[in-house]
Amino acid sequence: MLKAIGPAEVPGSNDGYVVRPELLECVARIWQIGTTRETIPMLKLDARLTPATIESRTLATALRPFDGAVRKLAIYLEHNRKRTGMPDWSVGDLTIDTESASLFLDGLFDHRIGPVIGALMGTPNGRIDLSVNIIPTSIEAARLQFAVTDFDLGVKSRIS
Repeated sequence: MLKAIGPAEVPGSNDGYVVRPELLECVARIWQIGTTRETIPMLKLDARLTPATIESRTLATALRPFDGAVRKLAIYLEHNRKRTGMPDWSVGDLTIDTESASLFLDGLFDHRIGPVIGALMGTPNGRIDLSVNIIPTSIEAARLQFAVTDFDLGVKSRIS
C-alpha cells in the first residue's frame, strides 16, 4: 500500500519509486500569458506509463484504477515554473486523476546542457530515455500526487 510522505519530511536516498515512461512524441511550446506578460517556454513529451511494466508491485497496484489516464501521460520540461504546494527538495511533480496524468520536471533549461538536450530531441533520429523517482505526497481515491526526488533524462542521437 502506498504511504504519503508528510510535508516536512525529507525522503532518504532509497525512498520512492522509479518509473520509466515510454516516450512517444515531443512538442516544443511557448505559452504567452497576455494578462501578466509572462512567457513560459517548455517541451511537452507525450508518453505512456503502463502499470504492468513498473518494477514496484505496490506502485503498479495503486496505479491500476488510473490505467486510462497514465496511458496518456503529458510530461512538461519547464524552464522557470513557479511551483506551489510541493516540498522544497522536489524537482517536479506528478499528478494522476481518473481523467488525466501530468508530470512536470523543473529547471531543465536552467542548466547549460538543457538547450542541447532540447535541440537533440528535435532531430529525426534522436531517441529519448527518461527515468523518474517519485514519492507519494497525497493519496485520495480519485487522485494521486507525487513529488519528484530526481530524474535522469538522456537523448541519444546518431552522428552521420
